[in-house]
Amino acid sequence: MTIAKGANPAAADAANGSGKIAPVSVSPRSSVSNKWPVPGRNKPAVNTHVDTPGERDLMLTALRVATTRTRLQTNVFDCVGVALRQKQVDCAGAMAWLKEEGLLDHLPFGPGVER
Repeated sequence: MTIAKGANPAAADAANGSGKIAPVSVSPRSSVSNKWPVPGRNKPAVNTHVDTPGERDLMLTALRVATTRTRLQTNVFDCVGVALRQKQVDCAGAMAWLKEEGLLDHLPFGPGVER
């Protein structure tokens, strides 16, 4: 008995009336392409370096510090924006505040505008 690829062998045998499941030879790579991925595109880079727990902890700590600094900068921008919107500071005061915090260079001013 020959069973079509993807067919249920038990259903085929039940229809045949034998009651036994016939052995089916299916290649383990039948549904997978035998071609290797194009070099440099789909192949993951081989990492021969094994990270130590100290290296991993150092990297995670550095990422936490960078995240905290970014949140602090975001909070300063928000505070300056709220103070400017509520007219607690004028534009010159807001720019001085950002310059004092070292964040004035982050503002997207046009090339013709002096700071």
